[in-house]
Amino acid sequence: FRFIKEFTGFSPNQLMLEARLCIAYQLLASNPSMTIAQVSIQVGFDNAGYFSVVFKKRFGRNPSEIRNFGDE
Repeated sequence: FRFIKEFTGFSPNQLMLEARLCIAYQLLASNPSMTIAQVSIQVGFDNAGYFSVVFKKRFGRNPSEIRNFGDE
C-alpha cells in the first residue's frame, strides 16, 4: 500500500479506479456505437448510473458527451 501510494500518489483502490476510467474514456471516444452501459460493464462497473457519476467527477463531462462528440 505504502509503495503504491508513494510511487503513484494514489491508493491501490484509487489507482484501479483511475485505470478503469481512463480505459472507459478511450472506449467511449473511439467507439461511439457502444452504449454507456456496455462500456461500464466492460471496465468493471455493475451499475451504469454509478459509473456515470464517477466518470463525470473525474473528467468533468458526462460519458454521453464523450461518446457523442469524441475528444474535442
